[in-house]
Amino acid sequence: MQVASRSFFLAQTHKCSNIEGTCPISCDDDALNCFLIDNNGFILISKKEEETGKFLGEVDGSVMTQLLNMGLFTE
Repeated sequence: MQVASRSFFLAQTHKCSNIEGTCPISCDDDALNCFLIDNNGFILISKKEEETGKFLGEVDGSVMTQLLNMGLFTE
C-alpha cells in the first residue's frame, strides 16, 4: 500500500492547471525533497522511504522552522 501511495503522491506533483500547462518543477527533480506531512508534522510520504514516519523537524529542520514561523505549526 505504501508504494502505491508514494507513486500516486509523486505523480500528482506533475499536474498543473490546464492554463499553466506543464509544471515547471516536480518531485522528480533531484534538487527537491517532497513530503506529505500530517497535522502534527510527521512525514506520511517522502521520496526517501526511510524518512516515512519520522518527524519533519528531525529530517529537515529548516523547513519545519519556516512552517513554524509561518504559523502553520505551533510548538
